[in-house]
Amino acid sequence: MRRLGAVIAVALLAARANAADQTPPGAGNAQAVEIARSSPLVAAAFRATREKARQIEGRALREATVDALYNENTCVQHRAGLTDADKARIVASLVSEGLLNDKDGAAFPGGAVAGVFPPVLDDGSRCPHLPQPFVSAPGSSFGGHHSYPGGLALHEDFNGRNALQLASGYAGVYGGPEDRDDASVPAWREPRRAARRPALARLGEDDGLSVERGRQRVQGAELRRCGQR
Repeated sequence: MRRLGAVIAVALLAARANAADQTPPGAGNAQAVEIARSSPLVAAAFRATREKARQIEGRALREATVDALYNENTCVQHRAGLTDADKARIVASLVSEGLLNDKDGAAFPGGAVAGVFPPVLDDGSRCPHLPQPFVSAPGSSFGGHHSYPGGLALHEDFNGRNALQLASGYAGVYGGPEDRDDASVPAWREPRRAARRPALARLGEDDGLSVERGRQRVQGAELRRCGQR
C-alpha cells in the first residue's frame, strides 16, 4: 500500500506539473542549476560530453556544438527575431505536413505554439538566451525519463557513447574509416527541452532515434563505398 501511495503521489505531481503554464521560464530553474551543479554524477556526464565535443574534427561543427552546449550565454539563433505570427505559421506548416497532431497540440498547456516553442529569455530579440544551462536541463517532462536537474547531460552522455560504439562496430566489421563526427554529433545536439514536445517525439523515442541516425550515417557511408568498388 505504501508503494502504491507513492506511485499515485508521483502521478498527481506529474499531472499538476504538466498542467502548469508552459509559456514563461520555470520558476525553479535557479534551484535546478544549484542541484545539478552539486551532483557528482551530473558533473561527470557534463565533463564527458564536453571532452567528446572538443574532439569533433570539423572545426565549424566543433565550435558550434561546444558553443551551443557549454556557453551559457549562447544565442538561440533559430529563435532570433521570431514573432508570434512566425510561430503560428510554423506550427500550421507542421500540422499540414503531418508532423504535428493538432489535437495533441491543442491539449498542451498554452497550446501547440507553447509546446513547439518552449520559453526562452529575451524571446524574439536578436539574441534570445536559454532559460537554463545545459548542465541543469532535464532530459524530458516531469515524471519522464531523466526528468531531474542535469538529466539531459546524462542522457546525452549515454547516447553519445552508444553512437560512437556503433560507428566503431560498423567500421570494424565492414572496414573503412570511422566517421566519429557523423555518428556522435546528432546524439549530442538534440534540442534542450524546456517543455514537452507534443506529437513530434513520443517519450523515450529520442534514444532510439539518435542511435538510428548514427547507424544510418555509418551504413550509408559503407553503401557508398560498396558502389565504388
